[in-house]
Amino acid sequence: MARPRKNGLDYYPVDVNFLGDIKVKKVIRSHGIQAVAVILHLLGTVYRDNGYYATYDDDLLFITADELNLEEKYVKDVVEKLLEVDFFSREQAEKNKVLTSIGIQERYRKATERRISVNINDSLCIQKPRSSEDNVYRSTQSKVKESKVKESRVEDRDASDLAEASKLSKSENEVAKIFEFYQNNIGVPTPFVQQNIKQWVDDTNPELVMLAIEKAIKDNVFKFSYAETILNSWVKQGVKSKVEAIAEMNRRAQARRNGYQNNGYQKRSGYVETVPSWTNDTDKPKQQQTELDPVKQQELLDQISKLATSKKG
Repeated sequence: MARPRKNGLDYYPVDVNFLGDIKVKKVIRSHGIQAVAVILHLLGTVYRDNGYYATYDDDLLFITADELNLEEKYVKDVVEKLLEVDFFSREQAEKNKVLTSIGIQERYRKATERRISVNINDSLCIQKPRSSEDNVYRSTQSKVKESKVKESRVEDRDASDLAEASKLSKSENEVAKIFEFYQNNIGVPTPFVQQNIKQWVDDTNPELVMLAIEKAIKDNVFKFSYAETILNSWVKQGVKSKVEAIAEMNRRAQARRNGYQNNGYQKRSGYVETVPSWTNDTDKPKQQQTELDPVKQQELLDQISKLATSKKG
């Protein structure tokens, strides 16, 4: 059974000047700072569930109030103020019972531009001003020729477009696997980490990025910055594939086992230790002892005997 298609987003951008927006300021002025929590909760619901709209009904008001520990009437008043200042489209709220806006739909299109197909319901789409129409005075013959040229170009691009779509789909699946592995072993990746992972996948390949994260976990360093250090090292070494990366890791491990330090120090080849010369004295021939002449030996014995006798007297 095929997995249902995901419409919502995992995260959405928030303008750094969000609190400085005149529309947000007006809502805060009339309903207090708690209104910010309501706004962020509503935006989260919009982007998470459907991607570009949220159904505006009693359930939405109840869930928002319940999760923020606020009164439903207060939440409804904030929503009405948001519609009044055109933060959300009042036309869509009254006509289709949804909360959406041009900005929300533009961000949704931007965030999903790499998906194979993204469709916004025509009845919910807020039309933007269109570009100027073609000159109505062009000849019919010219229009027919242009139409044929366009059709020819479309046919020529069909094969390449399908190949590109397949490539993008495969890349997205591989990035999704990395995100899932990261979340299961390190934690939910922040938008910053997700962006860095995507960039590394584009610059290298998914296998290298996955291997670097696995290496970081094995080394008990649960940060993507450590995995980035590993990836940078491989790039400097000219490593371009998983096989080459494994070979590089094995080489480093063998070097450590051989006593080499990470800073690259090693004993100079051909090094000879200087040994003091006196240690070689044992190899020299010993000096021979000379025997005393028998006459001199007897004289020494007599002298010793006389000294012994004098001491006794």
